[in-house]
Amino acid sequence: MSSATTTTLQLSSYDLLETPPSDVHFLPCKIDYEGPAPVDKYFLVEPLEKREPGTADPDLLVANFRGRRLLGRKEAIPSEAYGVIVAADYEFDDESQSDKDSGSVDEYLNGFGDEGSNSRRILRVEGMFKEITHWQQDQAPSGEHHVPKLLEFVKLARVLHSTE
Repeated sequence: MSSATTTTLQLSSYDLLETPPSDVHFLPCKIDYEGPAPVDKYFLVEPLEKREPGTADPDLLVANFRGRRLLGRKEAIPSEAYGVIVAADYEFDDESQSDKDSGSVDEYLNGFGDEGSNSRRILRVEGMFKEITHWQQDQAPSGEHHVPKLLEFVKLARVLHSTE
């Protein structure tokens, strides 16, 4: 018996306009947690110039995470795009899958919707962002890292797909 998974993204322009912008940080590590966190209370970000006067790049930020020094830079999402934070809900046709309803996305991709079951993943908007702070450990983020390359790709895709 084959299995089928469908994904539905529930999104409207109202969701984007009415959702307050979120602060999004791309850290150079894996954190085994999904969900909101009191970032403003524990992850204290300040301009590097404030800690180290005379810094050559006034846009660099500095913070510490678990005792490690991080250098960061805010990267703007292209004006014609939004970053969207989504949360997933899962529905299964097979009763045996019901205990897995509250799993994480990783758990879902690594075992939910097993052979013979039909499942539906519903993605809903939890937040949006127009900039992302990109962090590196002990070095300034550059255009050679993932986030700036991704944002350049968004601009390139827009040009390639324009009808003008």
